[in-house]
Amino acid sequence: MRLMSPLLSKLAAIALTLILALAIYVALVAPVAHRLASADERIDEQRRLLGRFVDLLETTNVSPEGDEAALKSLNFVLLSGHSEQIKAASLQARVTKTADDVGIRLASLAVVPARTEDGVRVVGVDVQFQTDLQRLQALLLNLETKRPFVLVDALQVSRAPDASERPGRELDVRITALGLVGKAEAAP
Repeated sequence: MRLMSPLLSKLAAIALTLILALAIYVALVAPVAHRLASADERIDEQRRLLGRFVDLLETTNVSPEGDEAALKSLNFVLLSGHSEQIKAASLQARVTKTADDVGIRLASLAVVPARTEDGVRVVGVDVQFQTDLQRLQALLLNLETKRPFVLVDALQVSRAPDASERPGRELDVRITALGLVGKAEAAP
């Protein structure tokens, strides 16, 4: 039986160590780094979205005391209603009516719980439907340009599995739309 020379055995050990380190990187480190990068990207998107809401609130000159006249001036930004549940229902109705107006039939619509971020209170809805590109564009334009403002926070579009059999419904679409409830209450 022949033994390898000491130099060759050291080189083989180094090569195996490098292969093992590369395998660990590919199997463990790279997926975690990718997940962290995508999480950072989502956080940046959320900050931009909240920044848009904060900018809208700051341009309306609402006094800290909650002056009634100043609150009425927010009607173009805030969803209508006296409670968060009513405002969520208002957002649902707005999204449903806008979809109906452009000829889209919604498959599902669910309320996203209200949340507070950076002093702003928002409520949202998740919507699923099938449509074509022109109707999708019309829906997005109508949601984000009419008042009160509704922001499309998330949009996922994929080809419908039965697209060739159903003209006008080639795309599976999921949207998360957010509406502004108001400034968050200060903690006591």
